[in-house]
Amino acid sequence: MKRLNQPHRYVSSRSRRGSAMLLCFLAIAVVSVASIAMARSHRRLNVRRSVMQSTTQGRLVADGLVNREIAYQRLVAGVGVAPADRSLRKLPGFEQAAINLTAIDPTAQTIGVDVMLYSGAPSIRRTGVSYAENAGK
Repeated sequence: MKRLNQPHRYVSSRSRRGSAMLLCFLAIAVVSVASIAMARSHRRLNVRRSVMQSTTQGRLVADGLVNREIAYQRLVAGVGVAPADRSLRKLPGFEQAAINLTAIDPTAQTIGVDVMLYSGAPSIRRTGVSYAENAGK
């Protein structure tokens, strides 16, 4: 009975090695889970950044096409759509961007346009766009 009440002073080296191995495996598991989480987060960030970049490029292309149409209408009022812009072929994803005139009002010097950034895309409609010389002043 004396042996049961005495504190156990010595821990065998085998159990120490087992505890150390268990701690090492646990640390490896934690580090690998953390690295997987960081890789996924980085991938999501890249996707989000790519979506934001293509959205911004789309807006800029649409505004550029509208401004091009405004300049064309100032030169040749009421004739039709400006010729296709060949420089759009250099922009990946916007090679088929086009603009259609929906309304021309020569007296008020305004136009209505639909911009399609790619085939099958929903159109971006702009109505009442003024092409008068002093419209921006």
